[in-house]
Amino acid sequence: VTGYHIPNGVRLLVNVWATSRDPSIWTNPLEFQPERFMSGSKYEHIDVKGTDLKLYHSEQAKEFALA
Repeated sequence: VTGYHIPNGVRLLVNVWATSRDPSIWTNPLEFQPERFMSGSKYEHIDVKGTDLKLYHSEQAKEFALA
């Protein structure tokens, strides 16, 4: 993954708290806005139950998902 060798079976932890609060991606990331994911919003297609990596918007999360 991006030049790092990660042995098979290693557990990786992604800092979801930080990646989901990136102000370059989310408007007012620290503000509770459930309407972000409601019908009619640009994020309505994202599964908010925690299994959709689109929520994280982090290059690191995407790279780990591909590994």
